[in-house]
Amino acid sequence: METGLRTLLLMHPSIPGSSFDMKSLLCSILTILMLSTGVSAEEPGGQPQPPRDEQPGTETAPPPPEFVLVQKPIQELVEQARACLDDTFRIHEDRFWIILTDADYKSIEHIGRDLKAARHQFNRLCQVLGSVRPMPREKMLCIVFHDQKAFLDFFTRCESSTEALPPTAGGYFSPAKQWIVFYEPRGFPVVREAQDNLAESEDQLAEFEAEQHRDPKKAARQREIAESWSKQLDRHHEGIQAFERELRTSVTVHEAFHQLSSITGFVDSRGGWTLWLHEGFATCFETDDTAYAFGPSHESELRRNVFRSMLAKNELLPLRKLVALRTYSALPQHRLPVFYHQSYALVRWLYRFRRTQLNSYIRALRERPDLEFPRDDIKVFEEYFGPIERLERRWMRDELDDWAVSQTQP
Repeated sequence: METGLRTLLLMHPSIPGSSFDMKSLLCSILTILMLSTGVSAEEPGGQPQPPRDEQPGTETAPPPPEFVLVQKPIQELVEQARACLDDTFRIHEDRFWIILTDADYKSIEHIGRDLKAARHQFNRLCQVLGSVRPMPREKMLCIVFHDQKAFLDFFTRCESSTEALPPTAGGYFSPAKQWIVFYEPRGFPVVREAQDNLAESEDQLAEFEAEQHRDPKKAARQREIAESWSKQLDRHHEGIQAFERELRTSVTVHEAFHQLSSITGFVDSRGGWTLWLHEGFATCFETDDTAYAFGPSHESELRRNVFRSMLAKNELLPLRKLVALRTYSALPQHRLPVFYHQSYALVRWLYRFRRTQLNSYIRALRERPDLEFPRDDIKVFEEYFGPIERLERRWMRDELDDWAVSQTQP
């Protein structure tokens, strides 16, 4: 069985401090790429064996196999993680998760709420799809780092991976260890850069305020400029803090979806889920506020607009290629954002207009013993959704129609 890490990467441009634009920063940060890298040969768990009530001399036919993971005992996972962490890491425990972290309490309280909300919305997704899954019996493990370097070091020391974690990775889910790992948004390079730019502006403001003018008119004007400058910097600080909260929520629910879907068997353990399913569903779960419902029922305006821009530029991948894609190495680096947003749009469209077929397709990947992957990737997709090229044409027509309607609305 092939195992892998679900990895969160953040692509970002430089953020000039003098023209700090929170909307632009949000757009750049949320171009998130999910990569799958090889890990050790350690298996993520065997298939559960159903109890049998057999009488001597009789045989009972086994039930149809359902390919799900066996959840590891939480204390075993905590001990494995502890062996790779220093003494500054504390345990925060709630009903469904144990969080190991060296981050501050306020952040962990926030993450705890988001994890709980992700579980609720995931359970709701399963119910809506008619694919109700048994929720994890054991608590799950979430590891949160305050520092990016410590996060990368943990991966090197504790994950038996054959590939290095990219330096831009913001988090990952390990099927073999069944834990999610990420670090605080303030450790993201783009956020640190924005904070450094603000600190530089604050130093410039202090130098400006230190200037003395004997002319009362110039002194009064200087105070007005300094006051306006200070208020602007305060707004930028508040904007960065708000963005950190939103990014923390987005990363948390993204990784929580991978963890929940894997442990509950929503994702099959045989490898039938190709990248577009993993990425599409996880992206649909991203939100900046878990106080409101989220998931594929709810549109992401940002992702929709980026997808439409790619559609307008004729940058999308052929659907046949998208469905069969299993490694990012098959795409040039500059095409990865296209794959990411296109996967989001496809899952969202199937959920809205082909929900019955989508549920049957997911169940087939999980339950049908006659399927082998990757041999049957295209075969099973067309069996449940029809010819790929025909579906692609209908999908594009719907996207263009929605786009045209949106242009007529105020």
